Amino acid sequence: MDTFLYDREPAIIANLSTPCTCTRMEHDLLDQFLHAEYGCEHGTPALIHIGESSALPASRHWITAYNPLGAACPDASNLAAQQCLLEAVAAAGWHGEAGFARAPAAAAGQPSPWQEPCVVLHAVPDALVDRLAHQFRQLATVALHPGQPARLRCYRAFWHERFHRADMDAANVEWVA
Repeated sequence: MDTFLYDREPAIIANLSTPCTCTRMEHDLLDQFLHAEYGCEHGTPALIHIGESSALPASRHWITAYNPLGAACPDASNLAAQQCLLEAVAAAGWHGEAGFARAPAAAAGQPSPWQEPCVVLHAVPDALVDRLAHQFRQLATVALHPGQPARLRCYRAFWHERFHRADMDAANVEWVA
């Protein structure tokens, strides 16, 4: 039986009845997350990398609803899911701003080969971001707390569902139940 994510109209996000079992893909995806650039469209920080610290007075979290479980989805599905994420943030009364996650450009002046919009949440506890990540079936979010390096929060259950394992060690990665 097929497993469908996010059954709200107008689109179904992903059909994941056949999860990937390729451990190389798992390591590549984790590596992409670890080497990505995370930023705010108009606020601070303009750009941060996993492992970097910031002098911000309050925490920031990057979350998206694009591509649940790291599976590429159609644009319409991603846009619908992102809109639902924005609605969930607004309904909770949290402050967020437009942000992004992207792969570094291969050369100066070249566009990033991969970019997703994010909501950058301000001063929200990890547990509340984790709840959104579970709701939107995200493999990871980014947390930046004052005086600490930015870290990738990976959601063990979703990595296990997608790749049948979730036990990779890497600096600045926190595995969350």
